[in-house]
Amino acid sequence: SLERLAVVDVPLLEALAAPSLRNIWQATPQDLCNTVWAFARLGICNDPLLAAISSAALAKLPETGSMGLANIAWSFAILQDRNLPLMNALSARSIPTLPEFNDQDISNTSWAFAHMQVADRPLFEALSAASLRRIQLFCPQGLANTAWALARLEFDDVPFLTAIAAAAIPRIHAGDAQNLANLAWAFAKCNVVHAPLL
Repeated sequence: SLERLAVVDVPLLEALAAPSLRNIWQATPQDLCNTVWAFARLGICNDPLLAAISSAALAKLPETGSMGLANIAWSFAILQDRNLPLMNALSARSIPTLPEFNDQDISNTSWAFAHMQVADRPLFEALSAASLRRIQLFCPQGLANTAWALARLEFDDVPFLTAIAAAAIPRIHAGDAQNLANLAWAFAKCNVVHAPLL
C-alpha cells in the first residue's frame, strides 16, 4: 500500500476516493477500516469519503472486530473529524467487546476519544476494568497514551493510574521522551502522586 511505502500521492488518493465513494456500501468492515486508516496515516482528509465511511461503518459496526473499532476511532481522531454519532456508536459497540481488545486497541481507543474530547465515562470505566486485567502487557507508549487520555478528559481513576504507574516503572527506560512527558503530565494533571514512578 502507499502508506507502507510512505508515498503521499495526493492526486492518486483523491482519484481513489471517487470509486471508493461509489462502492462504499459493498465494502466489508475491514475494507472500511483499511481505507480510513490509510488516509489517516497519510494525513489526507477527504470529507466526502469520511462521511461515506462513517455512514457505512455505522451500519456495519456489529460485524466489526476490536482492531477495526479501535482503528476507526483512531483514524477519525487523527483526521480531526469529531463525528459524535460515530463515536457514540463505536463506544456502544466497544464496551461489550472489550475482552477481545488487545493493549494497543485499548490505548488507541482511549487516545482517540480523549484527542477528540469525547468524555464517555461508561466507555472509560469499561476500558479501565479491561486494562487492569492485562496492564502488564502494555508497551510504554500504550501506558503513556492511556494515562494521557484519562488526564485529558479529567477522569481521575486513581486505581487505574496506580496500575499504569506500577506497569510503567519496569519499562521506564524503554520509553521515549514523549512517553515520559505524557506520563508525568497525566499524573500531575490528575494530582496523583506515585512516588516510585515520579
